[in-house]
Amino acid sequence: MVEAFFTDSRYVKGSWVNWADVIFHELTGYNALMIFSNTILRKITSEGSSFTAREGTIVLGAVDFISSCFSILAIRKFKRRPMMILGHTGMTLAMISIGVLAIYEINIGVLVGMCVFICMYEMSTATLAWMYACETCSDQALGVCSTTLYTTILILTLTTEPLMDALPGDCDFFFLFASFNCVAACFLFFFLRETFGLTDNEKKELYAQK
Repeated sequence: MVEAFFTDSRYVKGSWVNWADVIFHELTGYNALMIFSNTILRKITSEGSSFTAREGTIVLGAVDFISSCFSILAIRKFKRRPMMILGHTGMTLAMISIGVLAIYEINIGVLVGMCVFICMYEMSTATLAWMYACETCSDQALGVCSTTLYTTILILTLTTEPLMDALPGDCDFFFLFASFNCVAACFLFFFLRETFGLTDNEKKELYAQK
């Protein structure tokens, strides 16, 4: 582990890039949105809404499944770097849109925004974060990245609902995750390198200092 993150010049930069990427992967807001979708929708849907919180949750699950199926086709045809950057950019805009629409109580717009967010997530980091880490990390670094990812999930699971209650407005939750996605897009733009079309050896040494 020390070699992968500190001493072996072939893997140091790639290990840290992937470590940060898996954190951003969880800070998209996807897990918080899916785990607490019923709670979130119940908070922001007003009386007389065209759908219930439960119906909205079912729609989100269906969109998640369909978009994940299409992501398998996308990763075979498109490069990793633009998919990741555009994915986080799209999720930033989707979260901002959801927050604004929630403020104006346009409930169907909120649900559509959530569906767009899920599609952007599934077509980018949902599929590619793990794949990219496997392509460019050493075994030790991949283990650390996996542990970091599940630790982040645990922290988010424990803090999301209290965070929603603590924020001044019901819509601030969406703006918070929009900011995380914006930072992620900028980070990936400057540090992520392309692996599409490279051999396995070239991928593993992609971040090697020359």
